[in-house]
Amino acid sequence: LAVRINNRGARLAPAQVTLAPRVVLLAEGAIDRAGGMPRYALQLFARGVPLHDALAFGRGLGIRTFQGLDATGSATATLHFAGSAWPLARPALTARAEIRSVRLLIPGLTEPLNLPHASVRVSGDQITVDPLVAVLGTSVFSAKLEHCGARRNPWRFDLRANSLNLEQGALWFDALGHRRPLPLLERLPGLASFADRRTAASQLFGSLAAEGRFSTPSLTYRGVTLKDFQGTFEAAGRTIRMKAAKFHASGGHGEASGEVDFSSAPPQLAANISLAGLPVEALTSRLPSALQGMRGAVMASGHFTTRGLGREELGDNLVGEATLRSKDLSFSDFDPLETLVRQAHWGTLEPVHGPQVAHSAATILEVASRRL
Repeated sequence: LAVRINNRGARLAPAQVTLAPRVVLLAEGAIDRAGGMPRYALQLFARGVPLHDALAFGRGLGIRTFQGLDATGSATATLHFAGSAWPLARPALTARAEIRSVRLLIPGLTEPLNLPHASVRVSGDQITVDPLVAVLGTSVFSAKLEHCGARRNPWRFDLRANSLNLEQGALWFDALGHRRPLPLLERLPGLASFADRRTAASQLFGSLAAEGRFSTPSLTYRGVTLKDFQGTFEAAGRTIRMKAAKFHASGGHGEASGEVDFSSAPPQLAANISLAGLPVEALTSRLPSALQGMRGAVMASGHFTTRGLGREELGDNLVGEATLRSKDLSFSDFDPLETLVRQAHWGTLEPVHGPQVAHSAATILEVASRRL
């Protein structure tokens, strides 16, 4: 170390500090008496530090956040500490870090989280991650994350995805049990201690504390596509709530809310859904050929609950009620009354002239025990 001291204070010349193999920092600092009360400043620079070694160093220090994490890739960071030297005060921190081409391994995820680019800024108790680009499967996520104040305060996020397939997304989580973890993850030192990976996944959901907005132009599940999906979400206390969501589907527009509760085993799910302005033509392809000429509009609303992890378990436990309301429903050449009379062998009806129209109708559907 080289330190120069004079009547204005002291200055530390740039010095190399090796915290661990391949974890090297460059440090320089000063104590300045120019303002009367001495103040100190310390700057640390890290360039191209391997994240695998940096996380191992953090685990060695007992930093709880780093336990179980591992990564490939490198980071460049600058940290600046400043405060009163006499009386000695806790420093104010400002920092900036850039990471590129990182693969982050998180207990509870069945595959690495690829981070092509992320930029982190710290100013006092304000943490901002912007931009953040992440890739899982075929989905590319871009996000802005913010945290302010005490550690218990939730993170705020604005998350966007180019597209999201919920069936594919279910494969990403060990807790859902749809895919065996990659053997690579079992061999990494940071994850080898997790004998029960589902416990790790449960801890992943349990540690979430965030609220914000998620949007994607295409959200799909088993052949159903919701377009221009956007919603506000909140995660806390092992519960993820969808407070409000809007979307378009098959020419109609809908709204939804719901929650997933991971505090019980198996998890509990509940959802409220409403759909308006849905053209009947969007549904007729699933109906018998005689009904495929129907025209009109349908409104639907319903409440559903279920529990489980896999599709079969969710289907077995699905309970709910929905109401369908149709307006100006035209049957075209199909005559429902004539068909009913003929099928019941009640005789014959005089043929009608012109299409049959039901100006308004309501249907209540109940779902339970895999029966509709």
